[in-house]
Amino acid sequence: MASPTQPSTNGGPSGLSAIVVLPDDDADGYADSTITLQSNLPSTVGMAFTNNQFIFQDGINIQSMAYSPGQRTAGAITMLGQITIYQSSLNWMRHIAVSAAGNIYVTNSGDQGEACVASRPFHGGVLDFQSGGGGTPVAKGLFLVGDVVCDPVHGQCFVVEQAKYYELAAGRGKLVEVHQGDDWGFSCCASANTPYPDAAPTPDCSGVSQEPVSLDDMETPNGLELLPASWPAPYGGAAVIALEGAAGSWDSERIAIVGRDPNTGALLTGSDVGGTNTGSMTDLATGWLDAAQGHGRPTDVSLSPDGRLFVSNEITGDIFWIAPMQ
Repeated sequence: MASPTQPSTNGGPSGLSAIVVLPDDDADGYADSTITLQSNLPSTVGMAFTNNQFIFQDGINIQSMAYSPGQRTAGAITMLGQITIYQSSLNWMRHIAVSAAGNIYVTNSGDQGEACVASRPFHGGVLDFQSGGGGTPVAKGLFLVGDVVCDPVHGQCFVVEQAKYYELAAGRGKLVEVHQGDDWGFSCCASANTPYPDAAPTPDCSGVSQEPVSLDDMETPNGLELLPASWPAPYGGAAVIALEGAAGSWDSERIAIVGRDPNTGALLTGSDVGGTNTGSMTDLATGWLDAAQGHGRPTDVSLSPDGRLFVSNEITGDIFWIAPMQ
């Protein structure tokens, strides 16, 4: 569990500036204590576990700690690399996942006011830190990049993106598969063949990739996870998105799911553009939104080895879990 203190668009209160462990030794479903694993980390969000390594973001630094399951004290830390290709001072949050092939995928975000440049240089997208250094660009053209997750069974990795703000007519958030060379259009195009209205001169968006899952503008998708096949239909194997809702009103905050092909793992088409779920998209959990905004905002989702889906709340600091009834 990370706890950033640096300001962001999310509006959550200051945290512990640390990575903490929440042990549940008596297996009653409740954390027994809060143990600091690593402190003095004001801008840490992304974390991933692989091959006795705990990989985490520390600002623009991507670091690896020697780690074994159940470990509660910090291990030796190695610097994997530093993001130098583009840095947003506001959208500094980065997410990390490791693919079945060993690619260390790290997300990077752009900025709202970027001018449309025809060549669309890499600002927001997905980097690969498998070889260290500053990361190798994989997919570009994303604005505010949320979580990235990988499927160890089928081998794909997926990433979720918040659309450019205040583009209600053309804006499209996206849930997409990570492919080498994909261009998702930002800061010129909202989607394939769909330029942003304020982009001048009108850009060519014919080469922009078409997203399988479109999200309504301003929903603020952040967390992403893949449910196990053991969950009952229509949830088994689905992709889960934590939607924080629109800034200010928090409208549309919820946990949504998108179906995937059980044989290939590919995303099934779906959308909630216009405020209505269509295709394979449906809601898993709702109820955060109220007139007083007293329930906070769901910000991240993560699966435990026993199949429970943990959900965090950036405003209240609460963490709870969801699982099928036995």
